[in-house]
Order: sequence, then C-alpha cells, then structure tokens
Amino acid sequence: MHIVWVLMLEVVEREGWTVLQSVTLDFTSAINGTPYRLAIALPLSPPPEGGYPVLAVLDGNANFGTASEAMRNQSLVNPAIEAALVVAIGYQAKSITEVLHRRYRDLTTAAPPERMAPGDPYIGAANGGMNDFLRVLLEEVRPIIAARYPVNAARWALFGHSLGGLTSVRMMLAQPDAFAATIASSPSLHWNANAVFEELGGFEATLGRARRAPRLLVTVASDEQAVHPMTDNAHAMLARLSLFTGANAPKTSFHLFEGETHDSVVPAALSRAVRFAFECGV
Repeated sequence: MHIVWVLMLEVVEREGWTVLQSVTLDFTSAINGTPYRLAIALPLSPPPEGGYPVLAVLDGNANFGTASEAMRNQSLVNPAIEAALVVAIGYQAKSITEVLHRRYRDLTTAAPPERMAPGDPYIGAANGGMNDFLRVLLEEVRPIIAARYPVNAARWALFGHSLGGLTSVRMMLAQPDAFAATIASSPSLHWNANAVFEELGGFEATLGRARRAPRLLVTVASDEQAVHPMTDNAHAMLARLSLFTGANAPKTSFHLFEGETHDSVVPAALSRAVRFAFECGV
C-alpha cells in the first residue's frame, strides 16, 4: 500500500525573475528615434574613489542576465576583479522579431541586402544604422548613466557579440580612446565583404589623436570557422593592428574557445570579458 501525501501550498504566479539590485531605464533616442531600454546591474559594494568602472553590453535583451551574473560572481569571489556597473543596451519591444530587426539595423553598416533562407527572422530588416548607433552610445547612453550613478568616465569597457562584435571593433577604430577596453566576441568582420578592414587606412591618424592606447580582446568559437571565416578574419584583423607602433599602439589579445559554436560561446566570452576589462593591475 502506497500513501501519497499532497502538500496544500499556495502558489502565486508573478512577473519573471529579475537580477538582484537592477533597474531599467527607457528613453527614445533623439539621434535615430529608436526606443531603447537600458538594463543596469548595480554592484553590491560601495563605489570606489573615482566611481565604478562600467561594462557596456550590446544586445542587452539577450545578454543582460549573463553579463551581470558573470560580473558579480567573479568580483565577489576574486579580489583581483573590480566590481563594475553593468549597462546592457537593448530595446523596448513586444516581440523577439522586433528586437532582432532593430539590432540588425543598429549593428550594421550600409550594405546590399543579404540572401536569407525562407523563415529567417531577419527578413525585411533594414541595415546601415551603425554610425548613428555609435553616437547613441557616446552622446546619450553614457550621459544618462553618468547623471544617475557614480561611475568613472575613464573606465568604461564595451562588449559585443557577432554583429555586436563588429560594432565594438568599429567603435575602437573610430574612437580608440572612447573605451578603456573593447571585447569583440565572434565579430562579424565578414560583413559587407570585409568592409571594416578598409577603415584601417585612416587608423594611424586616429590613433595619433587618442589620449591612450586602445585595448582589444577578440574571442572566437572553434566551430564557427565552418560557417564564416571567423578565426581567419580575427587573426587577419589582429595582424593588421600589430603593424601600428608608437605610444598608442593597440594592445591586443586573442582567445579561441574550443568546442563552442557561435551561439553557445556567449557566456564564456562574457566571463573572459570581465577578467580582461576589470582584473586589477591590467
């Protein structure tokens, strides 16, 4: 004989789980008219002298939770990792398709339409909004955060994956001193027939005007090479950057994640980004 005891528990359904000590800020850009949503994870420790460093994360709708937990977990248990404020840049949207179409526009330069398979969620999305989006980051997102939180203006880091990685690289090429560290995870350097490489032609002059040398980490998943030449393009970009010399010569690093794909690699890349950007003494 089996007796089954049933516990009479009150179960209440509420809104989804949220990151501890986090808030969202909504604004509509005066630059490109897009309704953005910033997700902010505040450090659990008081701000240091000079203010918190900041990790700015692109594709915030997808990456906020992973980024904030990677930051907190490492800074709480490893005294060598500085606690940073996480700012994930996402969108006010009612569907995943809306998010994807907005990111596709923001994270690409103008290019001929891509050939897409039937059912691709990017079908119908416009491209070419990256230059305006870089302005949104510098002229709107950063002032919004600086007005509300004690942050260190000189200690911002930028993380982007895929098209976000391409965007991060272009930010560094356009304004090498805008971010203290740049992390490009699986950057889509192949976009528009590798057009980003053409921008290296004017990089020497841009470096000469910079206030500090840029730091760049490029990470790639081993299984990506079969789909796009991610590894080859990453090595080609780093080889070109190594030709620049002088006080502001780029300080670059590379890491290959074995056994990972373009989609599975993001948590590992964010974990590595935290160490690269905020390890003390680096």
